[in-house]
Amino acid sequence: MENRQENSGYQFEDLIRVVKRENNTRRSFLFLNRAQAKYIPSDPEETLRLFSTLGRKAASGNCHGPAVVIGFAETATAVGMSVALAMGEDSFYIHTTRETLTDAGPAVFFEEEHSHAPGHFLYCRDWQRLREAGTIVFADDEFTTGRTICNFADALRAKGLVGDQTDLMAASLVNCMSDRDLDHFSDRGIDWTYLMREKGSWEHIRWQGEPRPDVMGGRPSHPYRQTAIPGNPGIRTGIESSVYERACLKLGACLLDREIIRPSGRRVLLLGTEEFMYPVIRAGAWLKEKCPGMDVRVHAVSRSPIVPLDGPGYPVVNRSRLPSLYDDRRQVFLYNLARYDQVLMITDVANLKESSVQTYVSVLEQFGNEDITVVQWSRTGEDA
Repeated sequence: MENRQENSGYQFEDLIRVVKRENNTRRSFLFLNRAQAKYIPSDPEETLRLFSTLGRKAASGNCHGPAVVIGFAETATAVGMSVALAMGEDSFYIHTTRETLTDAGPAVFFEEEHSHAPGHFLYCRDWQRLREAGTIVFADDEFTTGRTICNFADALRAKGLVGDQTDLMAASLVNCMSDRDLDHFSDRGIDWTYLMREKGSWEHIRWQGEPRPDVMGGRPSHPYRQTAIPGNPGIRTGIESSVYERACLKLGACLLDREIIRPSGRRVLLLGTEEFMYPVIRAGAWLKEKCPGMDVRVHAVSRSPIVPLDGPGYPVVNRSRLPSLYDDRRQVFLYNLARYDQVLMITDVANLKESSVQTYVSVLEQFGNEDITVVQWSRTGEDA
């Protein structure tokens, strides 16, 4: 299979730090990408440049349309959207989810074996888009063994969702697979491309430093605002990438037009929730373009439990423990919080539980944040 390895301009050591997972016997480490807007607040323009570079590499291959791009939850949902945009206006984008969608019909299930939450579901409003695709691209942030991609490709084929003439491609920001593991891609007819290649062993790293205590939320000390913006077309069952891009740009415009965000704010955080990342990143980049001088950072809550350590140079310096806004029986985490002039927590959750929202606001307050707005990007017909 073709393996496009030309220099992307990105270096592993410049973007990636290896951090310690908490209580994961299958894999003790995690790659932290400083530009991915997940575990470290990131510059949205830098984030989109990184993701779009991978998209252009994927699109430069021997692909034929129509294209379907599938991103992987939760850290690569935004990566996948950027790849889909690069594949052309008629590309169809969908991402896996770890949520159970009771009204979305049957799903394809597969496992990410090393993960803290191994089960993945793929729901789709139009399975024929996969069956008739000329190219299906699996977009992820990292390949370490490639087993997840192989498991997924096997599951799709078992369901009859991959046509005989469909090309398969795996695209990732980082590839740490051995040559032997890459053979498993070849055996399944999967082409691959990536931005950075790094071979090494990280299972026996001895991290320095003691764990830092979690920050826990309570009741807020200051009032906060809550508002809804309509126009979310939904993404978890698939959408044309150009349609979703236009909707995300409108979301960014609404933040200014409705004066939800003040142009006078010099340091602003846009915070997404778990799999809900791309709209926040795209809106953040739009705000930077329209408000020169505004220091915008984008970030997201995560399911991944990473150990915060007080060791020198360790990149995870604080961890807040929170209830998931999608299911308050599940805990999630927010890393490396700091103080901002304004914080916008933007989510696609339709029915927010007040006690959970207050916990998030309380955590943000503990880092000196007082100007906080919760924004629900609502779908037509949903209650604000």
